[in-house]
Amino acid sequence: MTKTVDAEEQDRIVALAGKHPDKARGEFLARAIQRNITQEEMELARNSINASLEELENLLILSGSNYIYDNEYTMADAAATVRLFRLGQLNINIEALSNQYPLTAAYYAKMKQRKSFNEIDSSYKRQLL
Repeated sequence: MTKTVDAEEQDRIVALAGKHPDKARGEFLARAIQRNITQEEMELARNSINASLEELENLLILSGSNYIYDNEYTMADAAATVRLFRLGQLNINIEALSNQYPLTAAYYAKMKQRKSFNEIDSSYKRQLL
């Protein structure tokens, strides 16, 4: 299922990208939102996403628990959850990648069940309406 963004929302997101502290990154994000990136940039982004998912999968393997470090939720989990959420905004379905990243898919499914996630996700969706 592909999400559509109206022109006003796209303009708002592009304006936010323009405020990114890393000017080059902000410019790239703005172009990506407007679907104005090259095949080479698309491939680099795909490789970066795969590397991030691979890194998270390895951290979860090493932890041997439901969280990145030890058996409790930490800032590392908060940061990882945000990154996975943002991938969802790019229409990347983490759960659909469960064959390649089974621990990451299970981890994200568990993070999405947290009360704090659902409160923020609901708030975010209300802002888009």
